[in-house]
Amino acid sequence: MKKVLLICVLFSVLSYSQDQKMGFGCLGLVGGTAGYQVQKYKATGLNSFVDNINKLHADSLINTMPGFGQASGYRFGINFFRQYYSGFVITFKGSYQSLLEKQESRWHAGSGDITNSLELKLNQFSIGVDLGTTVFSVLDWKVIDASLIISSAKLLHTENYPGMQTVKTEYKSDGNSVGYSFGSGFIFHLIRNYVSIEGTLGYAFFTIDKLKDSGSDYLQTSNPLSPVTNFVQNGGLTGIIQINFGFPI
Repeated sequence: MKKVLLICVLFSVLSYSQDQKMGFGCLGLVGGTAGYQVQKYKATGLNSFVDNINKLHADSLINTMPGFGQASGYRFGINFFRQYYSGFVITFKGSYQSLLEKQESRWHAGSGDITNSLELKLNQFSIGVDLGTTVFSVLDWKVIDASLIISSAKLLHTENYPGMQTVKTEYKSDGNSVGYSFGSGFIFHLIRNYVSIEGTLGYAFFTIDKLKDSGSDYLQTSNPLSPVTNFVQNGGLTGIIQINFGFPI
C-alpha cells in the first residue's frame, strides 16, 4: 500500500513538472457527461405510414403531415476510464440518449377540424471507445470515436376529434436492435482534465423493424392492411455537443 502511495506521489510530481501533460491519478480519470444530440435516420416504414394518413384524408387536408427523418434530444453518459499513452489519449465510455421527433396534420370534418399527431421517441444505450491526441494545451483531437448502440423506439399516435375524447395509442418496438457508430471530433479543455466541451460528428447505423401496441397488435398501414416493416431502415449523420466533468483516480 505504501509503495502504491509513493508511486502516486511521484507520478503527481512528474505530472506537475511537465505542465500537467498527464494530469491524472495513478489509474487515469473517470467522469460524467451531459449534452445534446441531433440524429438523422431513414424512416422507410414510418414514412409509409405517414403517407397512408395523408392519402386517406387528401380531399380535406388543411396541412399535410411531414415525413420523419431527424430526431434530437439530450444524452447523459459516463467516462469509465481516460488516460494518456505516448502522446495519445484513450477513453472508454457509455451513454444513454433519448431523441424525439413529432409531426402533425389537420383536416376538415363536418363537426370541426381534426388533428392527428405522431411522436417518435428513440431510446439508445451505447458503449464505446475513442482514441485521440493533443493538438495543443487546451485542445484534443478525437481521431476515431466508435460505439456499439442498443436501440428501441416508442411511437405515440394521438387523434383529436371535436367534442370527443382524445384517442392515444402507444406502440413499442418489438425488441431491441444492435447497431454501431463511428465519428471524429474535438475536446476543448476549460479546466484541463476536469471540465471540457466536446463536439463529435459521425454516422450511426441502427434499425427498428416493427412496433406493437399494448394488445400486441402491430402498427399497420391500410390498402392493403399489413404490418409496417423497416420502421427505421437505417440511421444517418449524427452531431453531438456535450460537457465533460473529470475526476482523477
